Amino acid sequence: MIRDILRDADTVAIVGLVRLMLGGPISIAAGFVAWIFGWWFQGARVGADSFFTAQGVVTGLAAGAVAAFFWWNTETPSKIQWIYAGTVLAVGVASPIIVMQFAEIDTYNTLIGPSRRVAVIVKGDLISTMIFSSAIAANVVAAGLGLYRMFRHREI
Repeated sequence: MIRDILRDADTVAIVGLVRLMLGGPISIAAGFVAWIFGWWFQGARVGADSFFTAQGVVTGLAAGAVAAFFWWNTETPSKIQWIYAGTVLAVGVASPIIVMQFAEIDTYNTLIGPSRRVAVIVKGDLISTMIFSSAIAANVVAAGLGLYRMFRHREI
C-alpha cells in the first residue's frame, strides 16, 4: 500500500526536484573547491593547454561525483548503478573540456619589457565557465538517467 503511494508521478516529481535542487548547488560548490585545490597544486608549472585540461578533469570529477551521489538509487541493480555513475562522471569531465574549446574566454595582451606581448587569461571567466558547464551537464545527465529509472522501472 505505501509503496504504491510512493510510486505516484507526483512523488517522482518531488523526489526528482529535491535531488536536482540539492545536487545542482552542491556540485557547483564541489567543482569550485576542486578548482581551488587543482589550481593550488598545479600552480604555474604547466602550460596553458595542460592547465585547462587538468582543471577540467578535476572540476568535472568533483561535480560529476556529487551529481552521481545525489541521483544514486538503491533500488537499481548495482551493475546499472555503476554504469550510470561512470556515465555521469565521464560527462562531468568531458563537458568543461569541450565547452572550453568553443567558449570565448576573456583575454587581453600585456607588455613585458619594451615590446614583448603576452596573452593574459581572465581566470574568473574561466572558472565560472568550467564549473557551471561540468555541474550542469553532470546533473542533467544524472537527472535524465534517474528519472528514466523512476518512471520506467518504478524505482525511487
